[in-house]
Amino acid sequence: MEVPSVTEGSMYQPQHIDQGDSKDTVYRVLDLMATFLLEVMGGAGAIWGCAENMGVRSGPNNDEWRAVCWCTFILCLWRWIAREAYGVKSHDGEVMAVFLLDVMGGAGAMWGCLEIGGYRVNYPDDCHGVREYRKADYSIGTFEGVGGAWGIQYGHCGNTYSESRIICAVVFVLCAMSWQRLIPAMHFQVAPEEACCGLNLEFYSRTFLLEVMGGAGALWGFSEICGRSSASLRLGWGDIYFGQRSFDFWRICCLITFILCSIRWIKLRLIPGPPVGWNNYHAKIRQSIEMVPDDKVDKKHDTEL
Repeated sequence: MEVPSVTEGSMYQPQHIDQGDSKDTVYRVLDLMATFLLEVMGGAGAIWGCAENMGVRSGPNNDEWRAVCWCTFILCLWRWIAREAYGVKSHDGEVMAVFLLDVMGGAGAMWGCLEIGGYRVNYPDDCHGVREYRKADYSIGTFEGVGGAWGIQYGHCGNTYSESRIICAVVFVLCAMSWQRLIPAMHFQVAPEEACCGLNLEFYSRTFLLEVMGGAGALWGFSEICGRSSASLRLGWGDIYFGQRSFDFWRICCLITFILCSIRWIKLRLIPGPPVGWNNYHAKIRQSIEMVPDDKVDKKHDTEL
């Protein structure tokens, strides 16, 4: 019996669904919601976050990058509909999608979560003084302080963008190495018959980054993409009160998303453990399987779904 190869491009979909007919529709809808968040909104959010992380996006050109992100959103939506509704997949398209979602998406998820958690802040040196900002009608207004918001690190006008860029650069490199299977296997099976007791650092850390932190980061980034400068769903650092009152509301939304994605990750990744064939690794699982020599196993590329 051949061991199926689980590829990175199919990482977002559950690898085993065996529910009764009464539950199929509910699970299907939940799965569609999760993949839409991770693969469609997440694709646009990956561009948005990585552009700022790399220093090519800032306040003055945010609207231009919003146009780029909306084009990415449409392409990701097209791919999502083609796969989910018609079962159509493009090999060349999957190569680009996997790089966008798994590599840029990993760095973008970390970039967003650093801001959600309050580590990444961008206050100016004179943040306690009177500041000017552009209103939605393009007139100029003034404000002072954070408007009663949480305002993490506002007391000392913190600015941790440089440190955050270093962290995300490391994450980007690690995600790229994992994508190309350049990270040595770190699997120490404590109890082969109980998959949840196994330890695969690469699998667990990567799926947690992409599917849990990625869900919260996708919502965080996409909320700022929606709308134009000074009038987006989530305001930015150049807006009134440094956007902090808006940040507080969206932090709650992202926390809820984080919890829901964590529950899904525990059910689909943590408890079952790494699927047989993930990264071409073959192990003993609950169901007995017949192992075959490596030369008889069809080893596929990450993007060959």
